[in-house]
Amino acid sequence: MPEFIKPQLCKTMTKKKDWRADAAKVDWRLDWVAEFKLDGHRRLLGHDEAWSRIGKDRPSPAIQPSITPGTLLDGEICMAEASQSHLVAHEIAHNVDGLTYVAFDILYVAGECVIDLPWYERRTLLENEVKAIHARNKNLRKNVILSEVIQAGCEEDIADLMLRAEEMGVEGLVLKKRSAPYKAKSRSAWVKFKFTDTMDVIITDCESKPTEWRVRPGELDTHGVLQPEGRHSDPWLAGHVGLSYGFVIDGEVTRVGSLGVTGTPEDMKAHVGKVAEVKVYGQFEDTGALRHPIFLKFRDDKLAEECVFERSNAA
Repeated sequence: MPEFIKPQLCKTMTKKKDWRADAAKVDWRLDWVAEFKLDGHRRLLGHDEAWSRIGKDRPSPAIQPSITPGTLLDGEICMAEASQSHLVAHEIAHNVDGLTYVAFDILYVAGECVIDLPWYERRTLLENEVKAIHARNKNLRKNVILSEVIQAGCEEDIADLMLRAEEMGVEGLVLKKRSAPYKAKSRSAWVKFKFTDTMDVIITDCESKPTEWRVRPGELDTHGVLQPEGRHSDPWLAGHVGLSYGFVIDGEVTRVGSLGVTGTPEDMKAHVGKVAEVKVYGQFEDTGALRHPIFLKFRDDKLAEECVFERSNAA
């Protein structure tokens, strides 16, 4: 029977606000193929197996019976149209059979682990398996599909493909080495380009203080009126607390900074230990602190231990 394999991950290439600067540096035609990056939930699916990205049991009853026993697919659970993953999470809870499974890799075939094969050989095996699924159940032709692959021979460069991705409403682009095996947890053979740079952080505590002042003493408010005593912010007056974020640094969960999300102590305490996805505009290499972090969503499909920051050699 197939065993759980921690999915292969992507290295992020877009480290600046303008992804075009990074895209212009990559000649992806050498040994790469491109796929569009979807905003869904990662799933490993087999006839009797169904795992999330972190190994939680997440069955898809409509799909699994048609998968060949002993075969394990890697893919993304998505809505039919481009969407955000928090909407997918809602549908998973209420109508998982109405979602689309986009298969982009295959890890087991008839009980044999095939992750050591190069990508192009695994892709052929994957295409054959999806054809077999459709033959067994014609109703799944819209619910189980193959990821679109752009081969290296096309004339489009990364910037052109990113424009296509933007028109499609997806997150960006993933490049994969044709000759590379599937490496669990590794980021060495897949890279991603996204329109905005995002990062996963650990909610370390809820001891950050909200902004104290709306208007500081002696300054003008938004209407141009002088406020000699100033005005406190509403969260401050309400006694709210703020979430702090951090990473695993040198093997320990370490607080790095404030996330800017505030609420009642009871509500905020419930988020401690979770993983959050934030939009960032860069990161300091010595401390890991994020530039202008903006909270996007909590990620229940990711583990805190995956949020690792490694200081630069110069630090």
